[in-house]
Amino acid sequence: MTQNVPKPDPSAGFDSQWPVPAAALRSRIERAPRYEVIGSVAAVTGSAIEVRGMTAPLGAICKLTTSRGRAVDAQVVGFRDAAPILTLLDSMPAVSAGDEVRLVAYELSVPGGPGLLGRVIDPLGRPLDGRPLDGRPLTSGAAMTGTGGCRGATGTGAGSDAGAEGTGAGIVRVPIERDPPASLERPMIDQAMSTGVKAIDTLLTCGHG
Repeated sequence: MTQNVPKPDPSAGFDSQWPVPAAALRSRIERAPRYEVIGSVAAVTGSAIEVRGMTAPLGAICKLTTSRGRAVDAQVVGFRDAAPILTLLDSMPAVSAGDEVRLVAYELSVPGGPGLLGRVIDPLGRPLDGRPLDGRPLTSGAAMTGTGGCRGATGTGAGSDAGAEGTGAGIVRVPIERDPPASLERPMIDQAMSTGVKAIDTLLTCGHG
C-alpha cells in the first residue's frame, strides 16, 4: 500500500529540496543547539554591540532583531567580562538597548560547489541575482540561515568536504574556518596559469591547483 507523505512547510527552516537527504538531516540534528540562547543589547560603542543575559563562543553567529522588526546577523568577536561583543555582518540598523539577540550558529559557513557557477552572490554567499540557491523563493530580509549561510559545521581538512552540508542543486555549505589540506596529500601543481600580466607570469608564475 502506498502512502502519500506530506511535504514540509518551506518556512520550517529546511533549505534543501524535499526529501531531505538522511545524512544531511542527521548532521543538522546533531549540530543543532539543544536549547535557545537569547540575550539583549546592553550597550553600543561604535560598531561593537555588547550583549547581556547570554553567552556564546568566539566566532558564533547571532541574530539581532531591532524594535522595528528588522533582523540582522552579527558575529561574536570578543568579550567584556562575560558579556559577548558582537560586530554586525550587515549595515548597522537602528539598534536600541534591550533589542533581542539570539544565538543561531556556532560558526559561519558559506555555500560552495558547481551549483554556484554563473550565480551572483555577496561575500557571505547570499544571492544577489534574485534567484534562490536551492529552489525556494527568496523572502525580503532573508536570514543567513535561510539563504546565505550559518551553520554549526566543522571541517576536518585534508582537502575533503568533511564538515560540508549538502543543500541540493550541487551546492554544499562549507565552514570558512577549516584546517588546510595536509601538505603531503596535495596534488602536484604542474600546469601554469596565465594571468595576462607578463610581469606576474614571468616573475610570480601561478599554477592550477
